[in-house]
Amino acid sequence: MEGISLSKYKDIADDIESKIAAQIYTDRLPDQTELARIYCTSRVTIVRALKVLIDKNLVKTIKGHGTYINSQTSPDVFLDFDINEKRGLTSIIEDELDITNDIFTFKVRMPSSSEAHSLDIDAFEQVYDIARVRCINRQAVKIEYSVFPFKLLPNLTEETLKHSVYQYAENQQHLKIGDIHQIITAEKANSYDIKYLHCQKNDPILTIHRQVLLNDGRPFEISESRIRYDRGSLSISNNQVDNKFLLD
Repeated sequence: MEGISLSKYKDIADDIESKIAAQIYTDRLPDQTELARIYCTSRVTIVRALKVLIDKNLVKTIKGHGTYINSQTSPDVFLDFDINEKRGLTSIIEDELDITNDIFTFKVRMPSSSEAHSLDIDAFEQVYDIARVRCINRQAVKIEYSVFPFKLLPNLTEETLKHSVYQYAENQQHLKIGDIHQIITAEKANSYDIKYLHCQKNDPILTIHRQVLLNDGRPFEISESRIRYDRGSLSISNNQVDNKFLLD
């Protein structure tokens, strides 16, 4: 409803509360700028009104992501992943949030035919097979399955995997990340998602398949990231992406 003029923050809080009760707002509230426009007031007044609702435990504000209604599932951790970002997750957020990696697969093996094709290696060249749960503030956000050519990271260790493979590649192996080709799909939760991400059966999972190239064009990694539906979103630019790698 536009054009409502409520001068006092308590009146605004009461009106928002009535809309929550009437299920006009069922998941999250409009952002503060939009609420200020709706109620013909300032953001300062809106912040005071939201404080009233927070004190009543009706809503929860998550910095950078808005205000969620507490009767709904509100994520303690929610990340907006830039689809064009070339840095690893650790480099992006290590100074802002506590990131840890729980490793449940780390081995060297021979590649499948599609992996050899996507990594542009021979069938007898070894690869690293890695699976990690990426946790932010001790909450599981995504499962990351990665395959790297062994020859590019010959001294990779489990200790490195607990931190950042990309920082190791750039700082120790002097490799530079180039283009990234990606395919984004929505899938239902599988048994690993349920186990490691604490999903429910048939919860939606945001899935990102990536082929990462070095700046000289050599394939560096193929990966699959599986993100809980309530733990992240994607920002996508207008740039056209030509996906050239194969999925098993």
